[in-house]
Amino acid sequence: MREFEMLYDTLHIAGYYRGLIYNADAVKDYFKAAKGFIEKIG
Repeated sequence: MREFEMLYDTLHIAGYYRGLIYNADAVKDYFKAAKGFIEKIG
């Protein structure tokens, strides 16, 4: 659950709603982490 919350807070809240992620490489890394998380639970 903590991993999900970290990804949700970073990508959805900070990245989408607040626009706080300015570095494209950081976004790519978070998407890679999200994909890994989805594969673990899927």
